Amino acid sequence: MTITTVDALTTSADGTRIAFDLTGPARGLAPAVVVIDGVLAHRMPVTLAVASELGDRVTTLRYDRRGRGGSGDTPPYSVDREVDDIAALLQVTGPAVLLGISTGAFLALRAAADLGSVVTGVLCFEPGYDVASGASPADPRMIAGVEACVEAGDPGSAVELFLDVVGMPCRLVPRMRASASWADLESMAPTIAYDGRVLAGVALGRRALMCRWDLITQP
Repeated sequence: MTITTVDALTTSADGTRIAFDLTGPARGLAPAVVVIDGVLAHRMPVTLAVASELGDRVTTLRYDRRGRGGSGDTPPYSVDREVDDIAALLQVTGPAVLLGISTGAFLALRAAADLGSVVTGVLCFEPGYDVASGASPADPRMIAGVEACVEAGDPGSAVELFLDVVGMPCRLVPRMRASASWADLESMAPTIAYDGRVLAGVALGRRALMCRWDLITQP
């Protein structure tokens, strides 16, 4: 059986256009999964391969988070707006499982707490945080440092700063800069701070996610 992937757009609550693709059966004919990417990623080839492997058993929606790929962006950024984006995508799929990758896992958990039964389950793949610690998982450089680089018109330095945050050896950065993917990483540089705010929202602020674990009743 040939499994096709269809590209489309939807509109979030604030008017931002969100680009996505659908692989598998039409709405209502199979369980649905919405994939939420982590830092500096959008619709990765590996998730398309998984979607194709799931074939006619699962409808898989992959999307470009705001500020990435084919999606728009509307300032000011807030985590609530990203949850609104997911809500708009769930209007496309109907009730669905959220698959959150890396920092996207925390966004998936936040959406599960906020959106209720339209989220039928959450899969968290490699969210880097010890929830028992109670500390913020966000490195301040992912917000203030990245935003300073972007405002100075230097997205490359913003990407380098993030690579330092995650522990990439300095000797590998020139190789990264020379790669074909570097321009794409620079185009997404402002969104590194968005993920920083998602991480900060796990343990900090009035609506901190870790104070709302009990709202997440989905498996």
